[in-house]
Amino acid sequence: MTNTRIDLKQREHLVSLIESAKRDEKEQLEQKAGATREAIGQSIAEAKGFPSLLKKARTLYDQILPIQRQIDEIERKFTEAGFERGEDETLDLKEYGLPHAMRRLVDGKREAALRPIEKSLKKYDLALAHIWTAASSEELAKAVEGLI
Repeated sequence: MTNTRIDLKQREHLVSLIESAKRDEKEQLEQKAGATREAIGQSIAEAKGFPSLLKKARTLYDQILPIQRQIDEIERKFTEAGFERGEDETLDLKEYGLPHAMRRLVDGKREAALRPIEKSLKKYDLALAHIWTAASSEELAKAVEGLI
């Protein structure tokens, strides 16, 4: 028998090999015994009947997915046109990022709708001008007659 000295590097290497072998065997034994976290979780899920619920959820998801894609496409069209869907299922014009053509259309329709309103309110503007230029209380009364 020879007495050779084992240096520190050799000891460290042997320790590393033994620790690695221990880890590997522990993992194999845990898997064989069903003691892994995954195996235990799967066992509990099966005991609670979750696999059938998972199948049902998958079926429902497969039904929902095409519908969700259709909804996403509709939402995309709203957004491209300058609308966003409100919480109460209404369509609202976006505050920012309105496409140029839509902005022109909205501005034009708003101007057309405001013309008769502004025309109707013109009497107030005239009354205000008369208030500042009236020379007598009769002229003042005539200026505001029917407005207040």
